[in-house]
Amino acid sequence: MQLLAWAIPVYNVDGTPNKQGAIHDIVDVVMRFRNHTEQAQFAVTGLGKNQMILGLSWLQEHNPEINWATSNVKMSHCPS
Repeated sequence: MQLLAWAIPVYNVDGTPNKQGAIHDIVDVVMRFRNHTEQAQFAVTGLGKNQMILGLSWLQEHNPEINWATSNVKMSHCPS
């Protein structure tokens, strides 16, 4: 983990401050999902029952195909 020079405030979808407080660290990780592998940087904070949240910019760049009825995900539009 790498300590940030300044904290990043975290707000929930409803605009309230996150109970775990601000982000103070980031971490480099290798993400693997089926045939997709990439190095990514994540901000570290408590998310309750969730392990991670992928941001809109990541979703727009990778444009995964998601079948919500079957919970099937295809990574067919990933950048090279």
